[in-house]
Amino acid sequence: TNLPDFKALLRQFYKKAHPDLLRSSSISASELNDNSFQELNSILTVIKGTTEHPPAIKKSIPFYIIYDNKSINQHNLKLKTSGGDCKNQLTKCFVGFFREIGILDRETFQWSDEYFQPLNVTIEKDNKQEDDNYY
Repeated sequence: TNLPDFKALLRQFYKKAHPDLLRSSSISASELNDNSFQELNSILTVIKGTTEHPPAIKKSIPFYIIYDNKSINQHNLKLKTSGGDCKNQLTKCFVGFFREIGILDRETFQWSDEYFQPLNVTIEKDNKQEDDNYY
C-alpha cells in the first residue's frame, strides 16, 4: 500500500490551520497560528535539504485547527529530537499530531524527497595496495 506523503499531509494541515482562515473569527488565534507556522517552518527548513543532523529540539507548538463543522480547537504539535538521526522520532511526533487533527488514519507516512537528505559522510580509503603474497 502507498503511504501518505509528508508534503501532502502538511498541505492538508495548512488548509485546516492557515492564519487567514482564522482572521475573521479570531484575531488572537490567527496571530498564534502565524507565529506557530513561523516556528514550524524554521524547524522544517533545518531538516529540509540539509546534510547535517538537526539540533536537539523539545517544543510544543500550539495551533488552532478549523474543522468542517466550523469549530475551532487548539492542538499542540509536540516535537522532540535528540539532535542525532531523528527521522524516526520526528515521524512519531508528526504521526501523533496528524492523527489527532484527523488528517492521517495510518501509523506512519513517507517523508518527501527533499527532507532528510543523505548525510555527508566521508569514508577514508586505505591507500595501501593489497599484496597477493601477503599472509
